[in-house]
Amino acid sequence: MSGVVVAGAAAWMAGRWVLQPADLSDPVPSSRAEPDTSSLASPRLARADRLTRMVAMTAARALACSADPSEAPTRSVLFASTLASAHTNEAFEATRLQTGRPVPRQFPYTAPNAAAGELAAAIEARGPSLSLVGGTEVALAALERACRWLATGSCHRAVVVAAECPPERTPCLPPGVQPVECAAALVLDRRASLEDTRALIDARWASPDPSVLSGPAALRSVAPLARLVVAWHQRVNMRGSVRSATGSIIGATLVWP
Repeated sequence: MSGVVVAGAAAWMAGRWVLQPADLSDPVPSSRAEPDTSSLASPRLARADRLTRMVAMTAARALACSADPSEAPTRSVLFASTLASAHTNEAFEATRLQTGRPVPRQFPYTAPNAAAGELAAAIEARGPSLSLVGGTEVALAALERACRWLATGSCHRAVVVAAECPPERTPCLPPGVQPVECAAALVLDRRASLEDTRALIDARWASPDPSVLSGPAALRSVAPLARLVVAWHQRVNMRGSVRSATGSIIGATLVWP
């Protein structure tokens, strides 16, 4: 039987791991705890920017919940964000203006797709990888693309990560939105058989996929994926939808057999 199942899940918010609904309520501003990427044993990640290390750490924890990744010969990475590399761009420019010269090591991470590329390299992903930058719908848009890739055989396993690392100095969030660091990751596999007891997941657009994704979101962009992570850990079904800035609606469902 065709379908996509969740093999692993993890969410990290304001310096702590998210396991239950209460962990998503009223998060305090981040403690600036350093993301730990040691489980991936990648020297490149040790030198990466903060956003990339957050993405890698959360993906690694989600992968640790799943079966041996060697069972999935073709893996893909999808990264979703609203602010993307804004935190790194701010730090890069601040150093350049203060010292008169940039830090070459920081420059690669000013690209919005740096986190996806570094994670793909760390887990030796051989399938397609993609970064999506958008509004509150961006995480579910990445989830929908991952389900499509798995359904069409473009990959055997997809790691979907949504993350935000707000800049420390530059105001870029709507009034009242706390600058909370957060990341959520789902590891998805193609359903092997009717005997597969893992939770089925699906995401699809109820109206046309918008060509332009925009809108201030920060924490709100990660929340839809984080709620799916919590539902997976709690072993409960979940259904939800998000309306994009262009009016298009995307929905996702998580169903346990």
